Amino acid sequence: MPGLAAIFSPDPGCASLRRVRAMAEVMRHEPFHKVGSLQARQDGLAAGWALDADPACTANPVWNPAHDICLVRTGEIHADGDEADVERCGSLDGPALLRRYEALGSGFVDALDGCFAALVIDLRHHRVLLVNDRHGLCRIYLHVERGAWHLASEAKALLRLLPSTRQLDDTGLAEHLSCGCALGGRTLFRNVSLLPPASRWIFSSGRLIRRERYVDPRAVEALPILSEGDYLARLTELFPRLLRRQLGGQRHIGVSLTGGLDGRMIMACCAEVPTELSCYTFGGPLRDCHDVQLARRVAQACGRKHQVIRVGEDFLDHFLDLATQAVYLSDGALDVSGAVELHVNRLARQIAPVRLTGNYGSEVLRRNIAFRPQPLPGGVFAAALEQASHLAAQTYAELTHMPRLAVVTRRQLAWHHPARLAVEQSQLTLRSPYLDQALVQLAWQAPATLRTSPRAALHVVAQLCPALAAIPTDRGLLHAPCNARQHGLLETLPTGATSDWRRPGIWKRGRTGVDHLLREASFRAEYAWDYGMPQWLLPLERACSRWHPERLFLGRHKFYHFRTWYRDRLSEPLRQVLLDPPALNRPHLAHPATLPRLLEEHLNGQRNHTSALHQLLSIELIHRQFIDTGWDDLPQSDPGPACTSVIEEVLP
Repeated sequence: MPGLAAIFSPDPGCASLRRVRAMAEVMRHEPFHKVGSLQARQDGLAAGWALDADPACTANPVWNPAHDICLVRTGEIHADGDEADVERCGSLDGPALLRRYEALGSGFVDALDGCFAALVIDLRHHRVLLVNDRHGLCRIYLHVERGAWHLASEAKALLRLLPSTRQLDDTGLAEHLSCGCALGGRTLFRNVSLLPPASRWIFSSGRLIRRERYVDPRAVEALPILSEGDYLARLTELFPRLLRRQLGGQRHIGVSLTGGLDGRMIMACCAEVPTELSCYTFGGPLRDCHDVQLARRVAQACGRKHQVIRVGEDFLDHFLDLATQAVYLSDGALDVSGAVELHVNRLARQIAPVRLTGNYGSEVLRRNIAFRPQPLPGGVFAAALEQASHLAAQTYAELTHMPRLAVVTRRQLAWHHPARLAVEQSQLTLRSPYLDQALVQLAWQAPATLRTSPRAALHVVAQLCPALAAIPTDRGLLHAPCNARQHGLLETLPTGATSDWRRPGIWKRGRTGVDHLLREASFRAEYAWDYGMPQWLLPLERACSRWHPERLFLGRHKFYHFRTWYRDRLSEPLRQVLLDPPALNRPHLAHPATLPRLLEEHLNGQRNHTSALHQLLSIELIHRQFIDTGWDDLPQSDPGPACTSVIEEVLP
């Protein structure tokens, strides 16, 4: 799923095949990607796409039998009760979507789920429908210039075509540095914005004639609250049905497992599924972390094979290349830590082209908010940027003044998550059952006692696969009937077991409580020894450096450790990029001496600048790849062939 691109313009020369093909080529990132383009000159449209060349994946374009309606799409599209229309890749096939459009018109999108964007080109009525998914996870970047609408799944496709967009937006950059993402549909680039989630826009003759949202979040948020019993019963019935849809199609599927609850719920539903599944977990170089240990037990309990994808020497040797690619693939929205995501997902594709994941489970079922404003490190960034970051915190507070689940569904999914998803989707197809509209609606009906509690997830696991309920999570959570047992035993739960849970107490549960406390302590110690290393502890670390005390703490919960890597193995890539003369004089820096000072302090162990180094390295790679690049400018118009209403396809 790389993406699609389009130009809408009354000028047929502007909406030309050559120009849109150039945009599509920018989104071809791997040898297994292919590109194509088409043009409806009378309708003022040129469209292009890049997609996975796997024959089981989506094809573009798709025509109806009368050859007067065409569909171009990216991503996977699901709809409830349409197993008969599911194609080999597990989503609705193109003919099924066109049948829906012919029956329902633009309302066909109302019942669709998934992560997608699509164009429906209706030659009968001379209009083009642009739609995206209800959460805005499949991004569409927009720019309007001289009456022409340019849009693409990746900002770099616009930057390739339009030199005027190759500038950083000061407000977007400040929001990105403070909150981890630009806010309110803004992006890092000037005059480039995002298509809002659940958009249904209609163009005619190259002009936008109607824009609307096909989802009213207020209707979902006003659903009646259920009792605990009803909510748990509905969740236990609904989740397996949603997962069966995720397992649809004939493509080999890999399940990425951790030690947490959300992947555990998926495996509880997969225990009796005959579909071929490969289970794997991401691990680090020092030891098998808790995720690996617990995921291995979960896979074994479900009768599945399990593999470990390690981040080790090969990753460190190629870090700079991977970091550069991750920043590029995410259009700068993901910092250089995304190099890890690119590396492990590239290896995961070798196991299976589809990755089934528990991502978004804690956000939807337990209302976890994953992004919040943070102050910029003092003395690093220019005063104007620091001031803008304070305004970013105010903007965040204004835009997130709503219930926690609304923050997740209206804000976080569209602003924060797509960056990492873009890197993952560049390598494989990512699926998660937790964003299905039926599950989100049910989450809004959760009683107050279950809205942030793991009780519901523990209940589902215990009901669907009792053996998994006896395996603690990475934070030591167990279904209540299992708390009296020792962790190492896999026993079935007694009939009629309750859904109560608790964090075991050392005074009640003996070994169970000790294990839980040790895991909590090791979790906090690892954070303190990595990203969160306090400045006052650094002298002690330096005094003990000959004994490598970090080996006692790192690798038990996390599989990558940038603070120590930057100080040791990755020091040379840091110097290579950040001490380059152009990098020392960027306008976002407080002073040209900023970068040499930060590097010296971090590499000598005097200060912990991990987060700042992430940001500075990422911004420099953004400048190199998007702002200072030597892209050749394309002409603003291209005469092309004679004007016609027939769509002309350019094959790869």
